[in-house]
Amino acid sequence: MTLWSVTKTLKPATLSFLAPAIDEELTINEIRKNAMLVIADMFKDLDEYLKQHIGLFDDEFEPRAFGDNFQKAGTSTILIEAGGYQTDFEKQEIRKYYFASILSGLISIASKTYKKQDLKNYFSIPKKRRFYLSKMGNCFKKS
Repeated sequence: MTLWSVTKTLKPATLSFLAPAIDEELTINEIRKNAMLVIADMFKDLDEYLKQHIGLFDDEFEPRAFGDNFQKAGTSTILIEAGGYQTDFEKQEIRKYYFASILSGLISIASKTYKKQDLKNYFSIPKKRRFYLSKMGNCFKKS
């Protein structure tokens, strides 16, 4: 079984964010930068509730990806993925955090607080990484 965790932890990536790339060079234009700054604002709001459970996707450009193409076409785009959280198998708590992340993003955009953010805050969000659940119990192995 494949699981996603936050780098340097064995904690599941409950939420993962990404401001998709617009090209293979991972250029940061104004459109992508705005998405990154909103994500930095969202992370700031949610990190205290989900300490070490929020990760950042790898931003490798994928020319067939929906988000990459929207971003490339000039629409700031944010990808949010809900993962796992402790014993929340029915994903009730995760839904609350997912909703809170959307609400935080909308407030950031409406109030323009993302403009007070810095790109370094986006890049300081820990990366999300893949682990494999061993068939021999609850051991985790790096991919």
